[in-house]
Amino acid sequence: MDKYLHAFVFFLMPLFFSWAARCPLWVLLCGPVAMGAVEEYLQQYQPGRSPELADWLAGSAGVAAACFIIGLWRWWRGRAA
Repeated sequence: MDKYLHAFVFFLMPLFFSWAARCPLWVLLCGPVAMGAVEEYLQQYQPGRSPELADWLAGSAGVAAACFIIGLWRWWRGRAA
């Protein structure tokens, strides 16, 4: 269940960033993925927490899925205009 939550939260990040500001797709992809890597790295310094590669991969999968949907949406809107 934890991995699904990571994927869902990181799925929402590019969607909100895309809605708030028109960012290039590579920024929407790289920003949250890098943030997830930093978050997992810093967990080793928090008591009771440990970094997991699987958490970062789940978050990255959520970001990739959102960016795919955003890319399709932008392509479809550009094509329809």
